[in-house]
Amino acid sequence: MRITLATLGSFGDLHPFLAIGRGLQVRGHTVTLATCPIYEAKVMAVGLRFAPLRPDAPVPEEASALAAKVMDAQDGTRAVIQDWLLPVLHDTYADLAAACEGADLLLNHTIVFPGPLLSQKTGLPFLSVVLQPIVFFSVSDPCILPPLPRWQGFPRLPKFLVRFAFQQGWRLTRPWARPVDALRAELGLPPDPRNPLIEGQFSPLGTLALFSSALAAAQPDWPQNAVQTGFAFYDSLDGQTEALSPELEAFLDSGESPIVFTLGSSAVMTAGDFFVEAVKATQQLGRRAVLLTGRDQPVPPNLPTSIRAVPYAPHSLLMPRGAATVHQGGVGTTAQALRAGKPQVIVPFAHDQPDHAARITRAGLGKTVYRNQCNAHTLTAALAPLLKDTALQARCRVVGEQLQQEDGVVRACEAIERLAAALVK
Repeated sequence: MRITLATLGSFGDLHPFLAIGRGLQVRGHTVTLATCPIYEAKVMAVGLRFAPLRPDAPVPEEASALAAKVMDAQDGTRAVIQDWLLPVLHDTYADLAAACEGADLLLNHTIVFPGPLLSQKTGLPFLSVVLQPIVFFSVSDPCILPPLPRWQGFPRLPKFLVRFAFQQGWRLTRPWARPVDALRAELGLPPDPRNPLIEGQFSPLGTLALFSSALAAAQPDWPQNAVQTGFAFYDSLDGQTEALSPELEAFLDSGESPIVFTLGSSAVMTAGDFFVEAVKATQQLGRRAVLLTGRDQPVPPNLPTSIRAVPYAPHSLLMPRGAATVHQGGVGTTAQALRAGKPQVIVPFAHDQPDHAARITRAGLGKTVYRNQCNAHTLTAALAPLLKDTALQARCRVVGEQLQQEDGVVRACEAIERLAAALVK
């Protein structure tokens, strides 16, 4: 089968598709991954066919300015959609159509809005792919809305109030998608009253939920034919076999398990004083730390020998050797922290991150420190009890063992083949 995978965004959006693409290729399928041109080398390094899909991710000298917009708690999601994705919607459609030439199936990421249109125009079957539980806007399992990260009341509200709140969100965001409506009309497709950003993105053939039940369990109001596979892990910077550097290995071996501080691949570009405050908190706790500061990002000066800063290290190798992980709450980082089986402190910036923070906190696997309150004092106050709570640490280990037993890539590939087989019956 010839399969095109389409995704846009950060490493958290790219890596699951790399994992699925590689898994499908091993099973004998021909796989093309359409994504931001800047990721061509990463895609080619794992042996997949590459197709460019606009918009491109920004070059390093422009990345911080864009990150400041898209990581804004109040306006970040609108900025991603209206300022980054929709201005090049026609280009994205053209790129996707070229990438799907001769394909038998399309796997389409949430924010690749032309995917459903291309399927309707050409008859190409597609499966929708969801990386985060917030995308489903489940009334049965309410998410935390990004503009209200500190209000945790949704899970306790009666369902009719949750439904009303989500309806208001639907009405607020529906006008954002007018360019999608315009492109639909240009393609000669009939009008669709659904919101392309919400229920309009899902395929009638099926939807893959690429996250574990440890983060969110399947719900009765998910789209039809939704299949929860578990996380699809991929953890390589350049597509080669990853290992910790000898210097980092030596540091880890030289003392007690450190606290790991990371802000993923996007929030790190607007880190502010996060790492400076992390250093202070680590010293107040009398602990060691590893800071994953990102490429081309400033490193706190005059670090003591008890703290090591590196641009990148494979999460799957580093986090299990840490005492706890402090991170931004992106789905990929959250998944790796869960699999590591260690306590978490989440400092959510925007988008799905407040929802993940709330889920981890409710599950008794960690704490939340809100971004505008993140400093040495609040980090210390959150970390200190986690590092002593043996019951919480035991819960984290149990969840870590669960995720180590799950194989989201195999489950996703099986689901893709099963759902695709139904097309020829």
